[in-house]
Amino acid sequence: MFFTLAVFFININNAVYFLIGNIYMAKLGFTDAEIASFITYRTIAIMLFALPFGMFIKRKAIKPFYYASAIGIVLCAFSYVAGAELGNLWIVRFSQTAFGFCHMVVLVCGLPFILRNAKPETHTEAIALNYATWSLGMIISGIAIFVCSSISETIFTEKRMIQIVATISLLSLYFLYKVGKEKQDVSITGSGFNFNQYNWLAIVKCVFPTSLIAIGAGLTIPFINLFFYHVFNVDSEQFAILGSFTAAFVAFVAVIVPIIKRRFGYNAITVTQSFSVLALIGLATTEYFALVPGMVVIAAVLYFIRQPLMNMAGPLTSEMTMYYVGENNREILSALNSAIWSGSWFFSSMIFGVLRSKGLAFSQIFYITAMLYVVGVILYYFLIKDFFKKEAIGEIVEKS
Repeated sequence: MFFTLAVFFININNAVYFLIGNIYMAKLGFTDAEIASFITYRTIAIMLFALPFGMFIKRKAIKPFYYASAIGIVLCAFSYVAGAELGNLWIVRFSQTAFGFCHMVVLVCGLPFILRNAKPETHTEAIALNYATWSLGMIISGIAIFVCSSISETIFTEKRMIQIVATISLLSLYFLYKVGKEKQDVSITGSGFNFNQYNWLAIVKCVFPTSLIAIGAGLTIPFINLFFYHVFNVDSEQFAILGSFTAAFVAFVAVIVPIIKRRFGYNAITVTQSFSVLALIGLATTEYFALVPGMVVIAAVLYFIRQPLMNMAGPLTSEMTMYYVGENNREILSALNSAIWSGSWFFSSMIFGVLRSKGLAFSQIFYITAMLYVVGVILYYFLIKDFFKKEAIGEIVEKS
């Protein structure tokens, strides 16, 4: 529980960036293409360092890395705001790159830490709670932004809220301390890096569908607030409360993932992702009817539906793939997943900037995301079939 709280307080910084960061930059006069370029700097650090870092943490204590990243993320938030206010693009780029590196540490260390320290029979619950911290961060941050903005928009500006949330996130240090001593990792065989010690075929099968979904997500998720801002004139505090309610639903769904798994198994992955694609297509289509009264409500509802459906699959795919590749490949898979998500978002952000500068509508970009999702879901379907086949013959043992 203390570990979950620590990750929660670290993640509230990500939530604030997601909710109001882009709108904050847009109000300062930055274009969509420029905002997209800043996001690429945030993701490039994760893309470059996740894999070597995943190899590095084998047999090493993880908590010290969490301490360093928690402090680093706060420093990055303040330097980001300072650079944006001064119009110094170098400071903005550096702070975003450093933030990405610190966030990479949290991403890569999360699953290995849980699998090392949580009881095997609670792995599903622990992974689901870890995923829920992102949504919980959105809930608290969104409500705080909305309430503070209602009190005074001149005092609680986007800039001030980023700084306040960054300061509050230092509470993560206290909860990291309360976690206590972590267990020694004894599950990994060998030492150093040996290419042949990894089951690369299994790893590739797991990361390929993830790559397609990550590329699609990178074209959509970081810019969803810009979609509502430009298409429906939804301001930062309004999107913050929408994001908060949506995150509450996502958190609820994450908490009940263990129940869903016991009822439907890993087949729930492809079912929920498929319905999520349909909701995304509907959301994209609302842009063509933006002037119709009440269309913004329909768009908000579709966004509200889409988020939990896609996020529901996250804990299940993480657990399934961790068991699929086996104990000796978990750190490398966790690192690759982080690198792939960030690398995909890096290139997707650049592509988004180019597409927007060429005049493409948000809807057209979202349709591209939907097509990538469809292929990814199909690949997950075949991976799940292979998982069940290997499990039946004893090659995979859950809760190992």
